[in-house]
Parts: sequence; C-alpha cells; structure tokens
Amino acid sequence: MEFEEPGSISDTWSTDHPGPFLVVGHNAQPEAMSALATAVGLARRLGAFIHVVHAMTMEDFPIDPDSLYWEHQGDQELARQREMAENYLNETDVRWAYHMIGRDPFVALHDAAERCDALMIIVGTRRAWLTHLLRGSVAHQLERNAGRPVLLVPTPQQR
Repeated sequence: MEFEEPGSISDTWSTDHPGPFLVVGHNAQPEAMSALATAVGLARRLGAFIHVVHAMTMEDFPIDPDSLYWEHQGDQELARQREMAENYLNETDVRWAYHMIGRDPFVALHDAAERCDALMIIVGTRRAWLTHLLRGSVAHQLERNAGRPVLLVPTPQQR
C-alpha cells in the first residue's frame, strides 16, 4: 500500500481546481462516512474540491504486531477503507482526491488544510468517552488549534 511519508505532501495535492477546498477526515468509523456525506453536500453547494485525508494509525492494523501477516492484514484494511470512500465518491458529481498519510490525525488534517488553504475541515465525531479521556479527540484538537472553521458531524444516531 502506498502512502505519503511523514512530513511530506505529495504532488497529488496540486490540482487545476480553482477552489474552494474542503478537507475531510476519513477512517473506518461510521462517523467518518457521515462526515464524507456532509462534505459532498457542501462541495456541491460551494463548487468545492474535496481532499479526503486518512491518517494511518495503529487502529488500522491488527492487534498483534508479531503476527506473520500483520503488515499484509493492515494493508488490506487500509485498502478496504480507501475503497469504501472511493466507491462512495465515485457515485457523486464532485471532484476529489484521497490522501493516506502516515501521521498523527490532528497533524495530518491540520497540515492538509494549510497546504490547500481549505475553507474548512470536516470530521466525524462520536461519544467515545474513554478515548477522549485518555488523549482527547482529534475533533476537539482541531476545534482548538486549526486556525480555520471545523465542522463536527455526528453519526446519524446522534442527530
């Protein structure tokens, strides 16, 4: 599986689209698909280009890193997540690019938004109290530090 190395933004960020640009976070969680659907709706209204950003984390890989197939299974999971987003986006009329970046999710989304001067960052949010208690959520980090609007999209059952 190819991905952008930490600290680098590849040429895939260049586009002939005049903007505006939206950055949306994507992962395997249901709230990510809610955020993606919201981004598509906004992109249609604004004539925007969507940069979908998947920050690779250990959550994308199996629990046992000593497993003989750990890397292969992780690659398969990353490919599944990308395919899920691409299948959804291919059914729309918006322009988009998918980026897989090996960085902390907050840093990946923040840097992506800076790189393309995004109008806003769109992320799904959930009520994961334990994760929030231990390290804070990416959504809340962005809210406090992004320097641009951040749209927090709940899953449908939270609405």
